[in-house]
Amino acid sequence: MLDYNRRLRTALTLPLLSWDVVSMQRGHHFLTTTVEKDLKKLTSLQAHHSWDQSAKALADLLSSHVYEALVLTNQEELIEWVSDGFASMTGYGPEEVLHRKPDMLQNPNTDPGDTQIIRQHLTARKTFTATVLNERKNGEEYRCELHVVPLTSAGETTHFLALEREV
Repeated sequence: MLDYNRRLRTALTLPLLSWDVVSMQRGHHFLTTTVEKDLKKLTSLQAHHSWDQSAKALADLLSSHVYEALVLTNQEELIEWVSDGFASMTGYGPEEVLHRKPDMLQNPNTDPGDTQIIRQHLTARKTFTATVLNERKNGEEYRCELHVVPLTSAGETTHFLALEREV
C-alpha cells in the first residue's frame, strides 16, 4: 500500500512540475521580450540624444537590474518617455505623464525625507537607488524602488533614466 501511495503521488506531481517549467519558460520569454523592446527604444533615444553611454552599457544596465518600468526624464526632470511597464505599474498611460514630473505620483503620505534624498541625488547627478511611497492612478499606494542613472552627452547630464519596481 505504501508503494502504491508513493507512485500515485509521483504520478500526480509530475504533470504539475511540467506546468511549472512551461510557466517559467513563458515568464522568461515575456521578460526577455520586454527587456529587448525597452532596449530597442533606449538605443534609438541614445542615438537621437548622442548619449555618452553605449548601447552595450544600456543593455548591461537593463540586464543587471530587476525593474517593472522605465522612466526617462530630461535635465528639468520632465518625463520624455515611459516604458509599457509604467502603465501596468501606475495605471497612467504615456500621454498622461509626458512633460510632467515623476513626483506627480507622490501623495500627502509620501515621506518628505525620502523626496529630499532623491532631490539631493538628482542635484549631484550621480547614480543612486532610493525608495519612495507613490500612488497609482486608482489611488492605491505602493512603495517604489528607483534606480536612477544620469545619462550624459559630451560629459554633461542631459537625462535621467529610472528603473522602477514595486517593493
